[in-house]
Order: sequence, then C-alpha cells, then structure tokens
Amino acid sequence: MNRRPRSDRFGIIVAVLGGLFVALATALVVLLISRDDGGPTTTAAAGTTVADTTAPPSSTTETTTTTTGPTSTTTTATTTAATSSTTTAATSSTTTPPLTGDLLDKAAPAQGSPAGRLAGIRSAAHSGYARLVFDFPAGGIPGYRIGYTSPTTLTVILYPIDWGRPFDPGIFNSEHYHPVATGSITAVRDAGLGGGSAEWVFEIVVTSQKPFLVSTLDGPPRIYVDIGD
Repeated sequence: MNRRPRSDRFGIIVAVLGGLFVALATALVVLLISRDDGGPTTTAAAGTTVADTTAPPSSTTETTTTTTGPTSTTTTATTTAATSSTTTAATSSTTTPPLTGDLLDKAAPAQGSPAGRLAGIRSAAHSGYARLVFDFPAGGIPGYRIGYTSPTTLTVILYPIDWGRPFDPGIFNSEHYHPVATGSITAVRDAGLGGGSAEWVFEIVVTSQKPFLVSTLDGPPRIYVDIGD
C-alpha cells in the first residue's frame, strides 16, 4: 500500500473542517432568520372607559381608534345631552262682574210676621263692593225704604219696629254708632223714630255717594245692602 504524502493528508483535514464551519454558520443564519420572521406579535389593547351610568337616557357615544405600529387603542366617550323641559302654566283670570246697583231709592213691604226689632249688624268686603247685613229674629223681614239723603248718608227706614225695643243691646255704642270701616262704609248710626207709625231709622255713613242694591234672605231673616267701593 502506498502512503499519501503528509501534505495531502493535511489538506484533506483542512477541507473537512472548513466544510463543517460553513455548515454551522449556515445553520445559525437560518435559525436567526426564522426567529425574526415567525416570532409572536403582541398587541396591547387599551381599556374601554364607559361614562357615568347614572346619566339621563338621552346620550351620544363617540368611538375613536388610534393605530400606532402594531398597537391599536380604542377610546369610547359618552356625551350626555341634557333634556330641557319647559312647562307653561295656564293663567286663569277671574273677572268679577261690576255691581249692578244705582243711586235710586229702593223699597219693599214686610215679609211674614216680623218680630219688630234689629238683632244684629254684619259687614264683609267683596271685590268691588262692601256688604252690610241687618239681621232679624225668626218670623219675618220688616218692610224697608232705603235711599240717599245726603252724599255721605244712605238712610234706612224699617217697619214695623217696636219703639220700646227697636234693637238688641250691644249693637250700638254710647254714641249710637256701630263702626264698620269696610269698603266705602264707615259706620251705621241709630237715628231714632221715623215719621210714620212703628218706623225706625238707621243711617249708613259712607265716604261718598256710591251705587247700591238691596235684597233679602231668610234663615235668619235679613236685609243686605251692597254698596260700591
């Protein structure tokens, strides 16, 4: 057997080692490329914020998406629209009809069987006029004649009235006045005996001559006089 020269053996060893080195380097390059191309991609998702859930039903939702490289961020904003409710209250106005009185004298005969005396005097303010009430005991309503005898005096003549007891105690003060001070009425004055049989006179003192009306009611029996303000 012929032996190869030492130089040939050395060249073969170098060639084999060089091939192994090239193969190893190639494997490393392939591995690195594989890791860069096939690696997992991580996407960070931003949280979604929801507006106050106690807001009124009327709301508008706006969504904005921002993309930067591999990461997308989604933001949800809720805009609440305030609902305005306007209520218009109906205004009702009540118009009081004017007093249907005048300046003329009024008169009426007796009704039933009058007791013959005045039991009390009352007054009340109304819209546009004042009411003066003459109360009588049960049985009937005296006849009356009522009219102006001066610009500030409305004279009331009642009949039949008992001259011995024409009215109950406490109605008039020591000066024969019953203070009123309601509307245009200042007072009622006891004017004493009338000109006819069983007549008694009362005077309604007013601030000035005003239209008036007169009527009667029962239970208790009474005459009322409405005088304009």
